[in-house]
Amino acid sequence: MDIPKDKINSPLFILNQSAQFLSEGIKFAYENIFSEKAKIESNKVITKVPFAATNISFSLELAFKGLLMYLGRTVKGHDLLKLFDELPSSYQNSIVSCVATNYKYPEFNIFVGQTGTTNNIADYVNSDGLSHIEKIRKSLQYNRLTFQEFRYFHEIDTKDLFFDFRMLCNLSEASIALLSELISGNINLI
Repeated sequence: MDIPKDKINSPLFILNQSAQFLSEGIKFAYENIFSEKAKIESNKVITKVPFAATNISFSLELAFKGLLMYLGRTVKGHDLLKLFDELPSSYQNSIVSCVATNYKYPEFNIFVGQTGTTNNIADYVNSDGLSHIEKIRKSLQYNRLTFQEFRYFHEIDTKDLFFDFRMLCNLSEASIALLSELISGNINLI
């Protein structure tokens, strides 16, 4: 089956792919990380995180790239903070506003250190006094290469890895919603 390149290389295609990766990552996390069974087998949770982290962070990457593609820009790379910084301030503000009013996912932060151990570092962002944009930027700084790092989780040596489930899900969902609104013509941001 031949699919024309203009159908694949479009904001609508990217939107759909982003939504699918987010859905699969969240579904997997709820079934394998947050379920009662996972709580009983908590020593196995670390083996489940890479799939969720990879899918959710890739969803966010695609959503950011879709927003940039909507503006006629093509960008390469996986760095979430750099991609966010490429977005116009009106897009950033729309995403921040949506995230600030919609923290609906469970808080789950995981740190994987040099020894392969995990620690919940929910306080990695001491949010006291930080604005929503500062919280988001700090999370993106910590999670900037989550897609690359968790995709090659088995190659951990001396690198510390971090995954903020709640923030990446909320950012991805907000970015997908914005792209959907732009594509449908229901919003016009300059």
